[in-house]
Amino acid sequence: MLQHAARKAQRFRLVAAACIRDGSFALQIDLVSRLPGVAGPEPLWSQRSVASWRKSWCRRVSAGAISDQTSHVTGCKPTPRGEDIGVFIAYKGFLYKCLNRLYAVLMDPVRNPYSPGAGNRPPALVGREDDLDRFEVVIRRLSIGNHDRSVLITGLRGVGKTVLLREFGQIAEKNKWVHEHVEISEETDFAAVIATLVRRSLLRLSRTKRIVGHAQNALRVLRTFQLRWRLTDGTDVTVGLDPLEGTADSGMLDRDLADLFITTGQLARECESGVLLTIDEMQFLGKQHLADLIMGLHEMSQLGLPFLIAGAGLPSLPAHVGEARSYAERLFDFRTVGRLDADGSAAALTEPAETEGVTWEPEALDRIRALTDGYPYFLQEFGKQAWLVSDRPDVIGQKDVEAAVPLAIGELDNGFFRVRFDRTTDAERAYLQAMASLGGGDYSSGDVAAGQNKTTTQVGMVRDSLIRKGLCYAPRHGVVAFTVPMFDDYLRRRQPT
Repeated sequence: MLQHAARKAQRFRLVAAACIRDGSFALQIDLVSRLPGVAGPEPLWSQRSVASWRKSWCRRVSAGAISDQTSHVTGCKPTPRGEDIGVFIAYKGFLYKCLNRLYAVLMDPVRNPYSPGAGNRPPALVGREDDLDRFEVVIRRLSIGNHDRSVLITGLRGVGKTVLLREFGQIAEKNKWVHEHVEISEETDFAAVIATLVRRSLLRLSRTKRIVGHAQNALRVLRTFQLRWRLTDGTDVTVGLDPLEGTADSGMLDRDLADLFITTGQLARECESGVLLTIDEMQFLGKQHLADLIMGLHEMSQLGLPFLIAGAGLPSLPAHVGEARSYAERLFDFRTVGRLDADGSAAALTEPAETEGVTWEPEALDRIRALTDGYPYFLQEFGKQAWLVSDRPDVIGQKDVEAAVPLAIGELDNGFFRVRFDRTTDAERAYLQAMASLGGGDYSSGDVAAGQNKTTTQVGMVRDSLIRKGLCYAPRHGVVAFTVPMFDDYLRRRQPT
């Protein structure tokens, strides 16, 4: 606590006003953040979005206990005439004592329950109960030999797809399954990634029960796959094992994946376990790799083995999967996750706060819901900033939310939005700005092109590039939309006025 006070002392100009009243000493402390351009340590609060921040504290203490300190700082003694004495205090022990007391009546930043971040599990995972319950049913059905489908989650950025995948993993492990996770990128070597996931799964399965023969056979199949696709690096656990000829060595990735999945599922069944592979950012898989994965999974799924894939991707993923294999819709359970409704948004904010003895005023909840449109990532960011600026130790009100708005927007602009914008070329930025200039919602590709005084053919390559990068997607033919919620607002804030 004292260290936190010391950090405040370094980042704030602190002004104290004191006077003698009725034989006791009244002290009021104001903290005003340093303005941009002033030499000294960087302000605690982002100066990009707010120029000053102010807190007040008033406490009556014994005059005798404080008079020596005020005389040390100001060179004058308090007088009993009740005259106000202006005091400027900086970097003294007395300052730390004052800030320590001030800190006691503010929200504790260490106990701030809100956690915006990529893949961070929110403290209250609300609005996803049905998805979790349905997934547990799938795991339990496969565990007893019944058939069920793999799962694909789709949604915009920041709605919690990665969090759901990790929750699926925990459900699987609770049911004594093995879980391995990977995130796909544009540079991913798909065959190598699958081999790595299977290798880890086989090693974990081989430790669950002493079935040396079955485990060694599965590792020989993996060895065959590695050699055929030139994946072994000489340090792998399969080195020294003879490949199993005729299995996973056809040179056709879809058939070899099927052999690999079947062998892994059979070992899992012998171990009275199962295998779950979660694959994030699946929209980055090329059409052929998607087709190979679907075909391999299709052959394995017909055997009722305890082997399951749960993937996640942007809203374009179902269309890509359907184009790769026409029967994919019968192989996967497609689930869309999106914004939270009013009740879910309120619960996402109030439940974590209640565990810390803090309540939200209804007007504050309504305001944050309106500002964030119920998107989970934004709820966490606005909740975090409202907690930090609240001047009461146990209540967050609408004025706190209003004070938090520039701070939250600043954090989003310089993190969540900017990291995506910085990956674009000048031509791509012009296309994005043309989209934003049309307002919100989905956009006609023709209107976006016309906004740049070009034809759709002239900007077609730029549009396709933005889709490949995951910044846009095509909800339907001739239409384009942002994959990032409220990205249009961010782009309009960037435009010169």
